[in-house]
Amino acid sequence: MKEKMPCKVNLLFVDDSEDICEILRDLFHEAGCQVDTVQTGADAIALVEQKFFHVVLIDTVLKGTDGIEVLRQIKDISPRTEGIIITGNATLKSSIEALNMGAFAYLIKPLDLDEVRAVVQNAMDQHQTMTEKLLLKNFSENIISYIPSGLLVLDREFNVVLANKSYCEMFHTTAGDTEGKTIQEIFPVDGLDLKLEKPHGGDKLACGMELRCSSPQTGEKVFHVSTSEIPLPTVTGEEAGLILVIQDFTERKRLEDELIQAQKMAILGQTAARCAHEIRNPLQQICTGAQYLRKYSPVDDGERDSLEGILNGVTSLNRIVTEVLDYARPIRFNCHEVDIHNLIDGVLFEGKEQLERANIQVRKSYGATFGKVWVDGFKIKHVFQNIVRNGVDAMPDGGELTVATKITRKTGAKEPLDILEVIFSDTGCGIPESEIGMVFHPFHTTKERGIGLGMAIAKNIIDLHRGEILVESKVGEGTRIIVRVPLR
Repeated sequence: MKEKMPCKVNLLFVDDSEDICEILRDLFHEAGCQVDTVQTGADAIALVEQKFFHVVLIDTVLKGTDGIEVLRQIKDISPRTEGIIITGNATLKSSIEALNMGAFAYLIKPLDLDEVRAVVQNAMDQHQTMTEKLLLKNFSENIISYIPSGLLVLDREFNVVLANKSYCEMFHTTAGDTEGKTIQEIFPVDGLDLKLEKPHGGDKLACGMELRCSSPQTGEKVFHVSTSEIPLPTVTGEEAGLILVIQDFTERKRLEDELIQAQKMAILGQTAARCAHEIRNPLQQICTGAQYLRKYSPVDDGERDSLEGILNGVTSLNRIVTEVLDYARPIRFNCHEVDIHNLIDGVLFEGKEQLERANIQVRKSYGATFGKVWVDGFKIKHVFQNIVRNGVDAMPDGGELTVATKITRKTGAKEPLDILEVIFSDTGCGIPESEIGMVFHPFHTTKERGIGLGMAIAKNIIDLHRGEILVESKVGEGTRIIVRVPLR
């Protein structure tokens, strides 16, 4: 043989003639192949179960066995093995049957050794080609599967043809639950199908879009979706499809928002500090003048009441300036382990007189003991005091304030996270639906007194603890304020 076959080629010859087996073994040993020979179908099947063979040559007539049936069993055990049938009486029927059983080719006795070499070489070439294609296919599938971005392939009807591993992890689903469904079923964003359509008269789709969606599995998320057209192979040819590359921008968007907010707060802090200085100087002059008149000037009761009103106004203005400074000043944390139940008890004890005076009953529903929480106790106490104060203001005719705690688990993140929930529920007047979204906006208030910075400051504190504060309310039924912070 002029050209040797690739190293480590395993060949199996199955023929009840030991002479033929010996001739073939010697022939291919010279080519550097590993050759095994057996005389029965049972021995062949047993050997294939123990060892991989690239090519099997098998006689159609074996003792008590049909060689074609033996080949079928070998292909069931080792689909990648190429089979060559040897026959002394080839007919059209037997040839078709052999090919249907997965035979690569058949040889007619008496054997021409050059022909045997050529057919085996061709079988090895096909095996190598199919192996390379399989490896390339597996490699391509692995790239698609493990690419860090979510990937969806859609047909022209926007049905999902393929969903990769990253997409399934991102949306807590499986490929089986995704593929075959429409994009609207698995990615519930209003008008997404219209955004994926080509613009009228345009040749290309929009390159990318930012989408927001919410689900019980993932929570509120921000995604960047890049789109491009891709040809999809079909039985009748190719059709235009879409490939969607989905990236979770939730954390990035949060950091961007925090940066923008920090820049705003820095500017506001500088402005507030300057304004506070300019306001407090004349306030001090007004306060000093009113105090001097009250102490040294002969004033009647009416004039004294007017002076007291001036001093009270100065005090109110100074408190407003202080609140603005507190809101604008960068918050510095001093976190430590805090027993949250003791902290809540302290807030309620300090407000006991105010609660009793307002005829408000307090109920506590604390969850099982869960140890201490890593927070800035002073800042969290300020948040709870503000919430309790708002609850009192919402129940001028008395009512009930319930404080409950529990532990929940956030599963939407990369790793599950234990979350502390503190829920304040009152039976007050409630907040109109149109006002709920404005609760945390600075300088927004529905109360006659105050300038609407309390809840804005509270939100800043909870946000910096990587937590969240939520409001649920119905007019005439009451309000629930839910504070969530990570346990650690």
